[in-house]
This record gives sequence, structure tokens and C-alpha cells, in this order.
Amino acid sequence: NTHPTVPTIWSSTFKGFPNNGDVSIPVTLDTYNAVGNPYPSVLDADIFMSSNGITDPIYFWRKTNGTGTSYATYTISGGVANTGGGSALVPTPNIQIGQGFLVKSTSNSINFANSMRVSNNDNLFFRGNNSSKSRIWLDLTGNNGLFAQTLIAYMHNATSGIDPAIDGKLFDEPLNGATLTSIINNEDNFVIQGKGDFMNTDIVPL
Repeated sequence: NTHPTVPTIWSSTFKGFPNNGDVSIPVTLDTYNAVGNPYPSVLDADIFMSSNGITDPIYFWRKTNGTGTSYATYTISGGVANTGGGSALVPTPNIQIGQGFLVKSTSNSINFANSMRVSNNDNLFFRGNNSSKSRIWLDLTGNNGLFAQTLIAYMHNATSGIDPAIDGKLFDEPLNGATLTSIINNEDNFVIQGKGDFMNTDIVPL
């Protein structure tokens, strides 16, 4: 509550014991929950989603004072940023130590295990290469600071319909901003769309 209004380096001390082994968070079925990586190492988002049966995207709160959406979005297709320019931060499968995120539960608990931990030390929001996916990011920008981004991912296990854990809906509508979404089955609010193998005749309605 006492942080200055101007950009300032803010030093903090975190104290406690790092987790190891299974960590289970009791939740209510079919609700969004704010959780975070409980380990002193990187968490693999794809393994986390698969192990918990997560079918909706996970969302990273990245609110700025601009007019875009507040959340960056991630599915196993890849990630979409919520801000543009030099502040564009695109989620990858690597969830850093202590990083929080929102996830929709598919059971009465959200579970973490050592098998989800990886030794990748890259920063959270930098894209990684994955040879099994061909991905196209489209950005919409304006001189007044408006920004929106969408991702089309071509991958073997995706279809042209709605695919759980692959397609990702926009989490929140910006009040005075812009959105760029694809249309699947006449629904128009997907910021991430997975499709099957790429064909040069493909058309993606936006």
C-alpha cells in the first residue's frame, strides 16, 4: 500500500521452506482458482494441465495501465500476450518459481507433483520452439496503445472444432480496448485456436 506511484525498484525478502513432493490444494469443482508454482524449480504447464485434467486455459494476470485485457493466456497450443511493444510477455510451458496463475478446476483438488518439475531456467514469458507445432501469432496494434494478440496453432491432435486444453477463450473483455479472436463453431471469443495439420488452403475466420 505504500508503493510509490512512479516506477521504482521494490526489494522484498521471501522467507520459508521450499516444497518438495506432492502438494494438493482443496478447491471446489468447476471454479477458477488462483494458485502458483509451489516449488523452487520451474513447473511444466503442459504436464500440470494433463495431470489435473485441465481443459480450460490457464491465465496469468498481467494488468497494465493500458486498454488491453488483463490476462495473458496459455494452453498446450502455446501462449498469447495481453500487452504489446516492448512489454509483450508471451507465456510458455515454463512456469517460474512462485509464479501465480488462474486455473479452472476439474475436480475437488489441484495437485502438484515432482514429476511436473523441470530444470529449464528460461524466463516465464519467452517463447520456446516446439517442432510438433506450427504456430502463427497475429498482433493488432494502434498508435493510441491498443493491443490484441491471437494464436493459431497447427498440431496433430487438434481439430477444426473446439478442443479442450488446446483452444483458449478470452478471459476478460477490456473496457476500452481491442480484442482479436478467432471463430470456432460460431463462437467468436477464442484467443488461441488449435487446428490439425497445416494446409495452404486453410481459412481462419477472425
